[in-house]
Amino acid sequence: MANETKRRPKEGWRQLNFRTIICLPTPKCAAIFFTLLFIFSLVLTAIILSLSYQILEKTSDVIQFTGDTNYSKGKVTIDLTSDDLDKIKGPLFIYIETSDYYQNHRIYLKSKSKDQMSGNSASSLSTDCEPLVKEGNLNIDFGVYDKNRYIVPCGLMPASFINTTVQLEVNGNNVEIDSDGISWKNDNSDLYTTQESEYLDITDEHFKVWMRNSPTSILRKLYGKVEEKYIKEGELKFNIEMFKNYLEYSSDKRIIVTTTTRIGGKNTVLGWTYFVICIFSLFWAIFFGIMIKYHKVPNIKDVFKKFST
Repeated sequence: MANETKRRPKEGWRQLNFRTIICLPTPKCAAIFFTLLFIFSLVLTAIILSLSYQILEKTSDVIQFTGDTNYSKGKVTIDLTSDDLDKIKGPLFIYIETSDYYQNHRIYLKSKSKDQMSGNSASSLSTDCEPLVKEGNLNIDFGVYDKNRYIVPCGLMPASFINTTVQLEVNGNNVEIDSDGISWKNDNSDLYTTQESEYLDITDEHFKVWMRNSPTSILRKLYGKVEEKYIKEGELKFNIEMFKNYLEYSSDKRIIVTTTTRIGGKNTVLGWTYFVICIFSLFWAIFFGIMIKYHKVPNIKDVFKKFST
């Protein structure tokens, strides 16, 4: 036993002789922390909610389409009042909302080939684009039907894109909708290039927006924007045309017009989330503030002596 004691290293950082560092937050520290968190959350709540309620957002009724999967059209209107015009301080953005469409499904999400759309040779089309690699897979005619021909672009996600045009009339006057720059900046690089035998325009801005999947079952895809000077009080009439619904799916669609602020679009959920954190922090700040009076903080030297023995 004596020999083992002699062989034991004297350095304090080895094995069981390592001196433990014990973190003991006091009620005073906790009260200060939650007070600062309360102030921080309160400021963010006020900023986000105040800016969100300054945003104009109006949704149309469900668009009633007439036609078939090759061509269909519909009309819908949105009324703007003088109070709505007061909230418009910049461009008016137009979105197409599609409900009950799960673009985040695992099989659907991975059914595409980024290499093929960027013009690079893709040797893994059979796995990347499953189950829609060739025209013969789902008996869909993408032009000159050949069941052994590779689809360009292949996959369910590109095939579900519907070429849609929206025309706007403001009080009976035609107004142009600007669709330039609606996709992400990095999508305008070499990620999408023109291909031979493609059945749709891969470089189309609306197609790039569609390929950015939605995390929820409600898709809100940006179609374009209208400058403030063209927006007048009265009726906004939208004429919508859809071409070539290859997968022949149907879902409710609406038109949404909205503005933005310095923090982006309307996001009241984030503001109320910070409000909940604010209430939570206030409760614990008061709780630990009361503990400061009744809680006795132990001497740190006594604590180390207790653990060292």
